[in-house]
Order: sequence, then structure tokens, then C-alpha cells
Amino acid sequence: MKRIPLFFFYLIVAKLIFSQNEIDALRYTYLLPMGTARYLGLAGAYNSTGADLSMISINPAGLAQYKKSEFSFTPAFNFTFTQSSYLKKKGKDNLFSLKLPNIGLVFVKNESEDAKWTRWQMAFAFNTLANFNHSIFIHGNNATSSIVDVFYALANGTPYTKLNPFDTKLAFNTYLIDTLGGSSSYTKAVEGGLLQERSIFTRGYLNEFAVAMSGSYKGKIYLGASLGVPYIRYNEENYYSEVDDADTLAHFKSLKVNNFLTTKGTGINLKLGLVYIINNYMRWGLSMQTPTAFYLKDNFHTIVQSDLETTSYESSSPTGINTYTLTTPFRMESGLTLLYPEIGLLSFACELVNYNQARLRDAGNPFSEENKAIATYYRQTFNYKGGVEILLAPFALRAGYAYFSSPYNNNLNDGSTQVFSGGFRYQEADYYVDVTYSYQKQKENFYMYDPQALEKIGKSIEPASLKHNQHYFLFTLGIKLD
Repeated sequence: MKRIPLFFFYLIVAKLIFSQNEIDALRYTYLLPMGTARYLGLAGAYNSTGADLSMISINPAGLAQYKKSEFSFTPAFNFTFTQSSYLKKKGKDNLFSLKLPNIGLVFVKNESEDAKWTRWQMAFAFNTLANFNHSIFIHGNNATSSIVDVFYALANGTPYTKLNPFDTKLAFNTYLIDTLGGSSSYTKAVEGGLLQERSIFTRGYLNEFAVAMSGSYKGKIYLGASLGVPYIRYNEENYYSEVDDADTLAHFKSLKVNNFLTTKGTGINLKLGLVYIINNYMRWGLSMQTPTAFYLKDNFHTIVQSDLETTSYESSSPTGINTYTLTTPFRMESGLTLLYPEIGLLSFACELVNYNQARLRDAGNPFSEENKAIATYYRQTFNYKGGVEILLAPFALRAGYAYFSSPYNNNLNDGSTQVFSGGFRYQEADYYVDVTYSYQKQKENFYMYDPQALEKIGKSIEPASLKHNQHYFLFTLGIKLD
């Protein structure tokens, strides 16, 4: 498949059919801060900071700072708002969901004071690594093109008996395209002048169950390792329509193209971590995560409907089922914490992710074009995080900021994300409560349908501009067990 060198539209366009591609590679590797309220309160700037069960999925050496066994869990409320701008029309949608981004347990074994290894920890936790809950609405009046142009461009030159059962065959069955003067040339039911709308509903998560071991050597070096088993649940409902709302077109009223996708899968990875206590005022941390090897399964199907004034038609694709593997990039993160006894701390972290290292594989499909696109259009990025915590016993106040760089190469799209957060802790001897509010914002472009196909017939389409805003309210309850 040829690709447009100036527009990496496969990452930002609603495709006519679902298949394993670069979109999957990015969706399951672009990870924003999730976990406990304290971790998110510092915007993820926690690599070297202290004992927290989120560290089992980030830097398991941080678990070595636990001095007592502990159980904690974190419910969260998530509000997602999306604004769109397309052909001078504004759209918006929102979604509310209840999450459980962290629940875990850590056991601590203290050795004698003169032992070289002074403490050992074993921990178990469920952490949320990504939230896929979004609701998007886009609409605008397009006078120059239609999704029928895409069907027409893809079908031309292909006999109607060999059309794709997930897109062009459905358009043929509903008379949006029809043969003209032969079996492989086509005519279109409409050219443009339509109100176009797209609603996208996505649900799901990338969660991880992890088990970890950590230890403290002479109170100066903390080491840790964790085995992670992430699992994916992703559902997408994609509804597209075109309507002759001005009633100016002959023999055409409306069309609908609806796509449905479900993805499930499980993976495995290993994380290694180190925290070095430089002195009473400074800690340095380093962690590395191996690529995650996912085994994924997709189920997808498409329905096309048309209303051509005198008659209505509907055609459904078969259910597509594909299994494949996805290997995510290697990740590395380093952090520095500055401690001010009885006052608080400053914490910083920097994460390295090379998104172009992701790879799709299958026994019967090398994914050559998709992996080439990943290597060409994604890039290596650095993500920056910073946080501050002020002690006002029995309270602690905290705030954080993080910037996640765009994964796209050569400014093909924005995709960068900013995270702002703040919260507080109330601490007693045997329990604590953390409360955090976090705000995440992101911008990106989105094509309603395939601009490359339009180029084949001398047409074009403007992208929609999307703004995503996520609001999280998190509450962590931690209970000391000894």
C-alpha cells in the first residue's frame, strides 16, 4: 500500500475497516500517569520519591522504602470532554466513568540492624496503565467530497465480484457505487453537498497485574524487580453519516457507515529498578522496562446503509477475527528527589520511549508495511515530570506537572499531552487518605475519511481539529498492617 509522505493519515483518520496497524501500536504504548492519588498528585514524578504501590509498574525499587506492611486501594472518577472543529462547525461530547486505577498489598520483612540487607518487601498490585474511555462528536457541511468518493476510488479497477467485503462490497450492495459500462468501473450515488457527522465511542483499559520483590542494602541502595502481566480490553463503536439536510440532491437522502471493534489480549514484561540514597537530602532513581509482548485478538464488522429516496438498502460484513502479537518499545526512566526534612520535597523524572520500536507480528503476516510506517512516522521522545510536596502535619500538600512529547515524527500531528495535578494527604499512625485532582489536555487532527483515496480522483478533505480534556478525582486509602 502506498502512503502519503506528508500526511500520516492512518494515525488520524477514521478508517473504513478495522485491521491491525500503526494505530494499535500507538494506542497501547502511549501511557499517561495513572495509579495512586499520591503518584498522580505529583504528576508521575515519582521514580525516586518514596514508598507507593504505583511503583510496582514504574520503578519497583521504590517499594524498598516501605518499612511496614500496607494495603491500599484507589477509586477514581473520570470526566472526559472532547471539542471538535470541522469545516467551521463546532462539536462537543463528554463521558463519565468510575475507575479503580490501583489496589495492592505489600509485605515487609525487617532484618536485624547489623544485617547488610536491612529490609525485604514482596508486593502484589493491580495498576491501570491507560484509560480508553472517550466520546467524540464531529460534524460539518462538506460541499466538495463524500465518503462515497473513497468507496469509488478504492473500487475502481476491481471487478464487482472481488470487492472488499468490509467496505467497497457493502457500498456496492447498497448502491452507493454501481457498475458502469463494465464490471470494474463504477459510478457514484452522490458527489458532495452533505452534512457529515461522526460519533466515536471508545471504552476500555490497559491494566496490569504485577508481583514484585525489593530490598534495602545498608539503607543506601534500594533494588527491585517486578513481573508484569498487562491485559487489554478495548471496544470501539464508530458511527458515520451523511445527510442531504438541505434537500437539494436528486435520488439521495442519506447514508450510514458503522464500524465495530473489540480487542482483547494479554502480555508480559519485566521491570528492574534502582534507588540510590546519595545523602539525607537527595535520592536518585533509575528504572528499565523490557518490551511488553502482547498476544491480541480483534473482532470487527461493518454495516452500511443507504436511503436513495425511493428505496433503502442495508448490507453487513462478515465478522472479522484476527489474532496477532504486538511488541511495545523498551522504556527507561530516571528521577531525582530533593528532600527537605520536616518541610517537604521536590521530585523530577524523565522518561525515554522510542515509539518507532513497536512491532506487529503474526505467523502468516509479516506486517511489512505497517512496521515500516511505525519505524518511519513515530519517533523517540522524552517525557518530563515534576512535583512538589509540602508537609503540614498531619497534612501534606502536593502539586505536579508533566509534559508528554508528541510521538509523531516531523510534526505530522500534535499528540502531545500536558498533565496538571494537585492534592493533599491526611496521615495518622495506622492509616492515611490521599485526595488528588488531575487535569490532562491534548490536541490532535482527525480526518473523517481517507485523504489518500481522495487524491486518486483529484479531491481533498480538511481535517477536524480535536481537543481532549480529561479530569480525574482520585482517593487513596492506605492501611498499615503492622
